[in-house]
Amino acid sequence: MSKQKFRTAVFDLDGTLLDTLYDLAACADKALASYGLPGHSMQDYRTYIGNGIPKLVARAVPPGTSEEDIQKVLNFYLSYYPEHCAEHTRFFPGVEKTIRTLHERGYLLAVLSNKTEATTKKIIDRYFPDAPFRVVWGNNGVRPLKPATDAGYLLLSELGCGPEEVFYVGDGDTDMEFASRMGFFAAGAISHRYTRNSTAKIPRIHQTTVMFSHLLHQRLPVCSWAAQACCLRAGPD
Repeated sequence: MSKQKFRTAVFDLDGTLLDTLYDLAACADKALASYGLPGHSMQDYRTYIGNGIPKLVARAVPPGTSEEDIQKVLNFYLSYYPEHCAEHTRFFPGVEKTIRTLHERGYLLAVLSNKTEATTKKIIDRYFPDAPFRVVWGNNGVRPLKPATDAGYLLLSELGCGPEEVFYVGDGDTDMEFASRMGFFAAGAISHRYTRNSTAKIPRIHQTTVMFSHLLHQRLPVCSWAAQACCLRAGPD
């Protein structure tokens, strides 16, 4: 197979660059408790996350909760989380080294999240204070969220590259669908919610566990976070 030259690495945030589950869960429990509702185990929250915060809250409240009360819990969460979004979040092993090495090798780096943009930037500033991300985008209320391609094409314009030059890493079906629509080379980070089985409906799945360093022409150190990936299409070698 012919070589494929990547110039840009684009990352999702939650479950990809950082394990944000503990802050998401703690803030959800706080929102539930504020209205006298029971909290949940971390394992429960692993099944609740994905598809946005409204879905998380809807899954966390007891069955039969009124729409009005769901909205109250959601409003509390949305006001509370931005101030407490970086208390329990932690790195996945190898992430810092991989980001640093990618920058040293000349790759353009970007973050594209469906979190609110202010929260996305706050978390990146907290955990990657010196990271050379060219773009850090989240939900700004204007760009449609992934898997819509609007933000993807704006990102390509901002970075000055084509879709065939982008390596995209995410951890869920939304990320894989987005990357497939954009024509990016994509890999799924094996984290707290992403599984190889969850990508079965995505076209052009290449169900192979591969080394991230191999995908980038064997120029990166192997790390436990980046070594596990399910590719949307065959690799460059």
